[in-house]
Amino acid sequence: MIKQKRIIFLLTVLSSFLAGVVFVLVGQLKFTTLTQVHAAPPSSVAFDEMQDVFRSVAAENLPVVVEIDVLNTKEAGEEMSEAVPWDDFFSAPDSTVPQDRFEFYGLGSGVIVKKIDFTYYIITNYHVVGDSEEIEITLYDGRVYDAVPVGTDSRKDLALVSFETEEEDIPLARLGDSSKLYVGDWVMAIGNPLGYESSVTAGIVSALGREDAPQGNISDFIQTDASINQGNSGGALINMQGEVIGINSWISTSTGGSMGLGFSLPINNALSSIDDIITYGKPRYGWLGVSMGDNTPSLAEEIGLEEGLNGAFVHQVFIGSPAWKGGLKAGDFIYSLNDVPVKNRKDLTYRIGEIKPDSTVPIKVFRSGIKKTLSVTIDSRGDEDQLTSTNNLAWPGVTLLPLNDLIREALGLDETFTGVIVEDTYAKTPFQLAGVQVGDIIESINGEPVESLNDFYENIGILSKDVYNLHIKRITDVVNEIDLIVERESYGE
Repeated sequence: MIKQKRIIFLLTVLSSFLAGVVFVLVGQLKFTTLTQVHAAPPSSVAFDEMQDVFRSVAAENLPVVVEIDVLNTKEAGEEMSEAVPWDDFFSAPDSTVPQDRFEFYGLGSGVIVKKIDFTYYIITNYHVVGDSEEIEITLYDGRVYDAVPVGTDSRKDLALVSFETEEEDIPLARLGDSSKLYVGDWVMAIGNPLGYESSVTAGIVSALGREDAPQGNISDFIQTDASINQGNSGGALINMQGEVIGINSWISTSTGGSMGLGFSLPINNALSSIDDIITYGKPRYGWLGVSMGDNTPSLAEEIGLEEGLNGAFVHQVFIGSPAWKGGLKAGDFIYSLNDVPVKNRKDLTYRIGEIKPDSTVPIKVFRSGIKKTLSVTIDSRGDEDQLTSTNNLAWPGVTLLPLNDLIREALGLDETFTGVIVEDTYAKTPFQLAGVQVGDIIESINGEPVESLNDFYENIGILSKDVYNLHIKRITDVVNEIDLIVERESYGE
């Protein structure tokens, strides 16, 4: 009742303002004149039309967003799945269950996106369903179905579940094109916040291309001020044409509730995962076979990068990888993929992943002051364990930084001292096995001075069997200057 009275009061004030009643007080003791400015009442046609659009979009999309209830169990001492750190959705353990086994209940949302025969497919977030043992779907009209997991894409925090029924009156979401969104576009969010099923909120697109999501999600995101709370995850973000253009995924908050900072996975980023999971049971990502870093002013100056070029710097090339076979070298700066400029490392990582295996693409690099175009055939990305097992194939196996004035000053080195500093090493690679350590400064290779990153990468080469005699200054050693022999084996194609 208090809230209703407040709304009525605000509408009354607004109406008075639009009517243009203006009072002019002339002098403190003089005759007061009341002047009323009459304005034509605002037309209600535009308001009615907008309201009709919102009603229509909500009516169409409420039935395609479902509530997802899940059950997870945990044995005493057992680590929970990766989904559980997203504790927005998980309640306290059930105290009625014996204490050597705990049950966790979760709540989220999902969108019905596809039907094949009698099977309906629902997309949601991975952190909603995780490795749940039981999944239950509740439709907008109250019908309940048991669902089964179809597959997951943890890199994008996506999951696909399905249920079966012969009923034909279950609608599918209309999927839009998230690349056509603009900042300022009206959007709706539909989900089940805090268990309040089928809730609709509205807002605008606040920003596009947001990164740095929780759990290392590689995607970029739509930012919206449409209210999103616990339980909204996996629900739909919808444009004013009634099309789903995002999957609501996470919020940024200091209170635990909505602060107008909601983030939705663009539907275009989800489509390839949906199709791959249905067809292959898992997503298929492209793999290039490099370890990269972002551009910095210090790096750009060191390698002589052309002004205005953005992209990613190649620290390592994995032996036998598509990059290796295609001629990419450590020390290359990738600035274009498929004839589209590269923004940064994250942008390149995402776009490589979206390329289907066995596709051949042009990659443009900046190498020792020269622009080159390489043709590389992308391979299929393995799982994390497979990738980790190939770390010993990283070449050269050391990540380097330019030795700038700031580092010289910190290490107490003379300003004329040159070289490159070792930031990281890869285990069981030739340089690491020879004794190269983090913090070492490589001054020369085979007697050739190393005055820049370009000098280092040009001196080591990448295609033939070589033996390198490295002259290293080790700041933390009693003996500051040492020689190391690095033998690099030749590898077949």
